Amino acid sequence: MKRVGAFIILALMIMVLACPAVFAANSGNLKLTDNYPESGTTGASIDNLSVKLYFNQDVKPANKAVKESNEAAITFEDNKGKKVPVIVKYHPTKKGQVIVLADATSGASSKKGAVKIKSNTKYTVTIGKAFKATNGDTMSEDQVISFTTIDQGQASKIQFLMMGAMVVVMVVVMVRSGKKEEEKEKEKKKKAGPVNPYKVAKKTGKSVEDVVKKDEDRKAKRQAAEEKRKAKEEKLRSKYGYPINEIASDNKRVSRPRPISEGGSTYRHFTASKKNSAKQQQKTTRPKNQSGKQKNTKSKNKSKKNKK
Repeated sequence: MKRVGAFIILALMIMVLACPAVFAANSGNLKLTDNYPESGTTGASIDNLSVKLYFNQDVKPANKAVKESNEAAITFEDNKGKKVPVIVKYHPTKKGQVIVLADATSGASSKKGAVKIKSNTKYTVTIGKAFKATNGDTMSEDQVISFTTIDQGQASKIQFLMMGAMVVVMVVVMVRSGKKEEEKEKEKKKKAGPVNPYKVAKKTGKSVEDVVKKDEDRKAKRQAAEEKRKAKEEKLRSKYGYPINEIASDNKRVSRPRPISEGGSTYRHFTASKKNSAKQQQKTTRPKNQSGKQKNTKSKNKSKKNKK
């Protein structure tokens, strides 16, 4: 009996000593591998403010008690230590992904007494080491994530300045394009008009002979192009009987009007329909192109025949 009692006491002592070892094995296995927004981020949106957490293993709660414990282990505070209620959502397919959503309002339409997410404000999300994974593993220490929301006033100013800059750029582009068109028109007029060789020579630094020769070559080219155009127009006039400027690029003209029969049509359907319509007109009780007296006489004749 003494040996049995000693064996039981020894077994109990081993179990008691092994419990801390098991706890130590589970503690620290759960790790936060990534989060968004990252700690130190500025310009976070105040609408639907949330933090995405990525763990190294599945963190879906095994039961309701673990779920409530995990939600209590997460705190969401502003720069003054005021707590913001949170909603913890676990991704249905991606293991280890959790979304911590601030259960608050933003903007001027928030209800009285409700927590409001403010712009240009620092917020801190703390995931306590009591947060458990599905298998019960926990973290070795608390994880702290701090970020600052966007400055709406500054963002509105930047947006307004960008819009103003776009308008200025559009106006400048339109003015420049207008000036270029004017310069092109002036250049065309200069090319079409007479050239003062002395003025051009003084402006360009070339000799008067070179300016005159260049002007004569330009005129000769223009004359050749004009003669070529006139020859083509005359050729088309002699062939089709109308000038070149009356020809459309995607239309064809014929020398004379032609009936459809020349194209192969036999008018069968048209003539048949015309005959049928004529017969129908003859059968009507009130044919066309008849005066009232003619209609009355015909009706009287028909009535006399019926009496006989």
